[in-house]
Amino acid sequence: MNHFKKYILLYTILPLFILTVMATYYRIIVLQDYLVSYQLPCDLATHSCYFDSETNGSFYFVERRAVQLSVLCGNNSVLDCAAAAECTSGEGSCIVQFCQPDSGHSCYSPSGNLTL
Repeated sequence: MNHFKKYILLYTILPLFILTVMATYYRIIVLQDYLVSYQLPCDLATHSCYFDSETNGSFYFVERRAVQLSVLCGNNSVLDCAAAAECTSGEGSCIVQFCQPDSGHSCYSPSGNLTL
């Protein structure tokens, strides 16, 4: 009993740390419960798009849970998967984000204007 009193922090914190690591592994690796954000090419004629001056490309963001993305696309790339470009009505955690001109980002509007 004296040994337990001497190393009480070791006997309490170490098991809690191991349980935390195991729970995190289960959540991220097994359940794939994390958000994935990706950029997709944007149609300048219909949407206000983010603009990247380094690549002269326009894009928009999509954010969704990894497990939903793997169900939609399987092992295909996000760029090769048409279903990854939009959110379905049943996806509560899916967000499609086009550029808002008042957000402080460089945006191309459908009228062809570049807003800085």
